[in-house]
Amino acid sequence: MARRTIDQKIALLQEQLAKTREKKRKDDARQKIIVGGAVIARSMSDPNFAKQLHGILNADITRPHDQELINPLLAALQQKMEHAKSEELPPPAPEGRKPLTFAHLRRPLPRDPE
Repeated sequence: MARRTIDQKIALLQEQLAKTREKKRKDDARQKIIVGGAVIARSMSDPNFAKQLHGILNADITRPHDQELINPLLAALQQKMEHAKSEELPPPAPEGRKPLTFAHLRRPLPRDPE
């Protein structure tokens, strides 16, 4: 069995270290992708979260190239926030006025013939 020289042992350890660093880098990137996907999905279903994410991205993404890449996401978040505003209930009627009702639109359900 051949004995390894000190230089061979150092080279082997450096190779192992490089592989460990590469794996860590890949795991970090995958973690960011997973978390980013979850955050984006949540923002598309929760207008309040969309508003928070929109504010964070506008404040923290400062490099022009990065801003260019997230502009479609910012537009989608803006649209989600505007859509949520349009679905909000109207303000309550002023005092002294009855709120609008849609009772006149209700129709009785048809009855089964006996």
